[in-house]
Amino acid sequence: MTDNTSTSDAQTAQHPGSTRFNIEDRLAIINLCNTYAGRYDSNQVDAWLQLFTDNPQCTIRLADTEPVIVSGDDFRSLFRAMRASASDNGVQPLHYNTNLNVKAQTDSTALVETYMLYVPLDIPRLKVAEKTLTGTRITGTARYVFSLLKGDDGVWRINEYAISFDQLVVEATLNE
Repeated sequence: MTDNTSTSDAQTAQHPGSTRFNIEDRLAIINLCNTYAGRYDSNQVDAWLQLFTDNPQCTIRLADTEPVIVSGDDFRSLFRAMRASASDNGVQPLHYNTNLNVKAQTDSTALVETYMLYVPLDIPRLKVAEKTLTGTRITGTARYVFSLLKGDDGVWRINEYAISFDQLVVEATLNE
């Protein structure tokens, strides 16, 4: 067994196994990141937008194109339109975030990474048993990196985040 007592306090505080962080803030950070998926998926767009600072920024990176960056009102408009389109087309998005990892945390900032599995359920197809499989295609996995800020009100919010689709999305279609 090795003795790591020679590491500096700064190194120890940044170690993933360290307990040198504010536990109440850590729980709020984890809850915020998990609520991101739940509110979006349940079409609570106004409540979802409350998870963000006044001028949020999102960078969307696809494996084969230049990143798309939206912020402020453009961010709100884009995500309102995307969620409305899903509802209008009978698609129920489901985000499964896994391996949530708080990479860094201070009194007022945090950096969080999580992997997201996104499954859009095509609701009309689910009403016909033999079409259920083709209506539940997995369209992607992504890595989300959230940059969070704690406001003067003591509430953590998402200030910036990046969605990185690290591979091209391939959808297999079964013979119907």
